[in-house]
Amino acid sequence: MCRCVGNYSSAWRFPPQFSRVRQFADIPNRKSGFGVVRHHRDAPNKVLSAVKAWNEHGRLAFAVNLGDTIDYRCGSSDAAAATLQRMTDMLAASHCPVYSVIGNHDVYWLPREHVIGTLRIESPLPAAAYYDFSPAVGWRVVALDSFDLSLSGYPPEHEHRQAAQRMYAAGLRSGEAHFQPFNGGVSHAQLAWLDGVLRRARASGERVLLVTHCPLSPHASYGVGDAVLWNYEQVLQQLHKYDNVVCCFYGHEHMGGYAIDSAGVHHVVVEAALESPQGAASHAVATVYADRIEVAGHGNVRSRTIRFSPLCSEEPRTH
Repeated sequence: MCRCVGNYSSAWRFPPQFSRVRQFADIPNRKSGFGVVRHHRDAPNKVLSAVKAWNEHGRLAFAVNLGDTIDYRCGSSDAAAATLQRMTDMLAASHCPVYSVIGNHDVYWLPREHVIGTLRIESPLPAAAYYDFSPAVGWRVVALDSFDLSLSGYPPEHEHRQAAQRMYAAGLRSGEAHFQPFNGGVSHAQLAWLDGVLRRARASGERVLLVTHCPLSPHASYGVGDAVLWNYEQVLQQLHKYDNVVCCFYGHEHMGGYAIDSAGVHHVVVEAALESPQGAASHAVATVYADRIEVAGHGNVRSRTIRFSPLCSEEPRTH
């Protein structure tokens, strides 16, 4: 299925809403390595339930699909393409715009170009899947591509596939547990783009919410903590240069999770609707106020309060 993050208008500027409905494949239920039942065929119902909740809420600013819209067990490229289109059509019923990021399952059977086109991802660079937008005055959403460098989705000769192989091989030699083939990495070009977006946002007095598939903190997981971006430390270095990054929202890790890092950035992994009980809801409504984000969870999604401090007037931190 896929996970979705959205927002709606509130008493202050904009309140966001979150839902994760992911990894659809027309296969029977099965248990995860942790013994949790995964309800693959119930995925469309989770999407429909989330979209219905968004539409009933009204005045939503946007929704974000946090990746893994389909499952690799689709079994073929034709089945994967048809399933991705079906899920995208369901999300299109949302009255608010739906933005997407790529998950690892999305590119096991399909080339990136096909996934980017079907999910209608618009990036400032050709064939890229990272972008930013402002949903309200004083806020900016940054969507990173966790599989900019990936072992899947690219032909063998592609420079990003080759760069991914080098990064992955070096990681295996280091013995770090998060160098898994189901994770990915961020390229130097994306890092440079991210720094520019953050710098301009800070100069404009905008707070930043970041969304991507792979978590950037190994502590933001209720699982084993190996499902993080290969070069997450490089991305965190960019985020920590500025004091306006409030929170990062992720998919990937099914059990969900939360952490706050040394720079005060919150990291939230939205629980997978795939592992929510059959027929149950799996979404949340998060309201943004001047000093906090209130997340009200439904189904297996946890409720939480995310607090942040006012922006100071001076320029951002530099290291």
